[in-house]
Amino acid sequence: MICRLVEYQEIRSREHELAQTYPAPLTAVASYFPKVVTASDGSCSWCFFEEVLPEEGGGQLYVSVQRSTGGSWSKSRRVAGPFRYGGDVPDCFSVAESRGILVLAVASGASDRTLRVYTSRNGADSFAEQGLSVQEQTVVGPRLFAAKNGSFMLFASLGAREVAVDTERQQYERFAFSLVSSVSPDGASWTPLEPFEPSLKLSNPFSPFLCPTDEGDVVVFQAQYESERMPRLSNQLYVTVSRDGLASWSAAALLSGEESVPLSSGYTFAHYHNQRPYLCFMDGRLHLLWERTLYTTESSSIWAAELAGDGSLAGAVEQISLYGSAHRPVLFGYRGTLYALWFDNRRGVDSVSAAAKKGLLWTEDPFSFPQGTAVQRFV
Repeated sequence: MICRLVEYQEIRSREHELAQTYPAPLTAVASYFPKVVTASDGSCSWCFFEEVLPEEGGGQLYVSVQRSTGGSWSKSRRVAGPFRYGGDVPDCFSVAESRGILVLAVASGASDRTLRVYTSRNGADSFAEQGLSVQEQTVVGPRLFAAKNGSFMLFASLGAREVAVDTERQQYERFAFSLVSSVSPDGASWTPLEPFEPSLKLSNPFSPFLCPTDEGDVVVFQAQYESERMPRLSNQLYVTVSRDGLASWSAAALLSGEESVPLSSGYTFAHYHNQRPYLCFMDGRLHLLWERTLYTTESSSIWAAELAGDGSLAGAVEQISLYGSAHRPVLFGYRGTLYALWFDNRRGVDSVSAAAKKGLLWTEDPFSFPQGTAVQRFV
């Protein structure tokens, strides 16, 4: 399938000031996994994406960028690659901005044990490249964030095969992940990639999300949880907090525990998979979205919660997606209102839906591409 990036040129609606005009294409080539970052001073934005050249059994890709200033987008320009891939197109890069510095991180393939880091100090006009060694394990899922003190924190997952034992005490081989991280004050000099300490005692930690707050930096990530009452593993969310500029972290605390499950559900938290956390700090409050799936179904929904300064739940959780199977949630603030976007298949194909938080409640506001248009990824 060939995908193109599109832009909604206006954001306004009668009810929540969030809606769409007809989408305008940004690219004319196969494009995947767009990620948008905005300058710290709000002067411009950049859209990074994967430009894909498919071949039989795989292909090659570049990371390209467009810049938006005053509502118009520049032409696409390749800034990293080419990188070869096999099978499906991988989501292999992450990008962040802090104090006028852009940093791009790319996991360039299973045969390369290096994370490639690209730094720009001139608004993405040019990038300087360097490599961070990952030794002898496969590196996937780079996640790059700007911290409260202006520095950068890079996460990546290392994959390795291990022998496990199932419920019938039979051995089998599985692919296991560990979470590593590195910190840089300027995007140029980086600490060695080392295990992320709060994740060391957890199984298969993955998908970290860092968000700076008034009190420090909060990271929420997912890991596998083994319950004595359930003959299966579940994905749960964990939270850790740094109050000293990323120098140290609190012990990981279970975030999606019993207090995150409504009493009316009739299930315990171990009956649910919880994954893909997304954080947003706005007006002194830290908000969380994530995907939740009951173990008896493959249909997921989007849930929301507010977190306290120590990362714990600050109140009741709320399901905000009401139709279809929903996934890949995103949070952002716009004109003083908190919005959520996600994909769901209520129309038979994946399309974008939205909700706005007014007071204590979330209200859904449909936000979709024209009927019959399948949408695969966004950030």
